Amino acid sequence: MYNYRQLILLSFCCSLVLLSSCRQDDKSAPAVAAIDGQSPLLKAEVVRGPFAFRILVDKEKIDITENFTVTLAAEAEEGYTCEFPKFGSGLEPFAIVDYHTAPPRLNEKQKMLYCRTYVLEPMLSEKYQIPAQKVIFQECGGEGRKYELETEPFDLEVLLPPPDFWEKLDIDVEAGMEPQQSLGPEPRSLVWLYTVAALLLVAGLVLLYWRRRRGQQEAVPVIPPHITALQALQALIDEDLLKKQQIKLFYNRISGILRTYIEGRFCLRAPEQTTEEFLADLAVADSLIQEHKQLLQNFLIHCDLVKFAAYLPAEQEIQNTFSACKTFISQTMQE
Repeated sequence: MYNYRQLILLSFCCSLVLLSSCRQDDKSAPAVAAIDGQSPLLKAEVVRGPFAFRILVDKEKIDITENFTVTLAAEAEEGYTCEFPKFGSGLEPFAIVDYHTAPPRLNEKQKMLYCRTYVLEPMLSEKYQIPAQKVIFQECGGEGRKYELETEPFDLEVLLPPPDFWEKLDIDVEAGMEPQQSLGPEPRSLVWLYTVAALLLVAGLVLLYWRRRRGQQEAVPVIPPHITALQALQALIDEDLLKKQQIKLFYNRISGILRTYIEGRFCLRAPEQTTEEFLADLAVADSLIQEHKQLLQNFLIHCDLVKFAAYLPAEQEIQNTFSACKTFISQTMQE
């Protein structure tokens, strides 16, 4: 009986050891967990004694049409606090969409792990150099010793979307479109648009006042016209105006997108002119080849028929209009 009890006790102890090891394995994940289901890629690292500082990204290739994630990960023994670089330091060429500073936790080495994650949106397609980043560790309890770790600068290249991206950017004109009497925007949508425009105007004035008060003269990256147009086309697709039978509003939007792109790309006052005035200026403009001039002429005249002459286009005509806009932008965009 005594041996039997010893055997039960021994089995119970072994079970506790196994459970403990399993829990320990749960903690023994990589220094930085996978980001959005992808393994992070190490871009910079410095290790000195019990301290370490790493910078990781979630993508091998960064596409200008997508967001990407940068993670700062610092490691130290217990009893130290961690101070990350100034918020957004070195990331000024990118728009910060979101950020998160995780609570400190113990990793598999029984050291404290500190993480700060930025979700960034690229603005221009080019090769950037992220400057050296410095993290400071300080002993807890007031005037403790400080230790600084600084990474080497590293490169991040933002690429233009692949050629097949433009082929995938398309509308569905076969989603049960039926002609209706009213093709204009609904009153509610107009109220919504006016409200958003007013809020944006107020926000812009507040931002301008704030910048002047601070006296900052920072260089703001200019978003290329083709990127703005690309985002506007994607937003137009997401609105699904054709399925809502708002064909006239669809044509207003797509002609406005192309006119705004032309103004930004070729410095022609397309949004402010009538179609006749614009075509007259276009005839003498030397910044466009004849093929593109003809494409623009056909596009704008067709849009005017729908917007002002109550012309109801067929599905194929709508598809051709969207394709013409997309083709013109993709063939004339400036890399």
